[in-house]
Formats: sequence, C-alpha cells, structure tokens
Amino acid sequence: DFFGSGFAPPGMEEDDPNQASYRDPESLAERIRRHPDVTNFVPVESAAVPLLTFDWEGVNIDLLFARLSTQTVPTTLDIDNDAVLDGVDNATEKSLNGPRVTNL
Repeated sequence: DFFGSGFAPPGMEEDDPNQASYRDPESLAERIRRHPDVTNFVPVESAAVPLLTFDWEGVNIDLLFARLSTQTVPTTLDIDNDAVLDGVDNATEKSLNGPRVTNL
C-alpha cells in the first residue's frame, strides 16, 4: 500500500507524517539520490522549507523536513498538538503545518 493508506489514485497528494532520525539531512538526501529506484531527484534550495522532490518507482514525492529539538521522536508524537510547535524555527513550523492543516 502507498504510505500506509492502502489507496493512492494517480495525481493524489498525500500528507503522511513520518519520522526518521537523521542528524544530517544532507546525508539522507544523498542516500535517496543514489537509490536505484529514484529518478528526477532535485533538492529545492529556494523553497521556504527543506524540500526534496523526486520520483520513487514512478511515484512523485515531495519530502519535507521538520527539525525537532529532541534526542528521540516518540512513536506517539501528535503533530496536531500545538505544543509540537514550541521552540521550533519558522521552516520547521511550516513543514509541520502542511499535514496539520490536512488533518483538520
């Protein structure tokens, strides 16, 4: 299934919050760029938020990043709770607000 939803019609945009523990987003970008199933990889440096866009096995993905000031991210993290925005920078707030608005 597509990002855990079980459903993904062509052209659908899906905002699925997920988490990864990478101290260096550039290393994640390089790992994605080198993956054999990835094409059309572009780091969008002019975006208001950290953004990578690429196709993975033909599925277009816009991957946003949010940097939280925690050592670990609990699996129970509720991004809809306003407390998640405490102490984050503007780019992280914008990255988190995409899926937060979708969840309304």
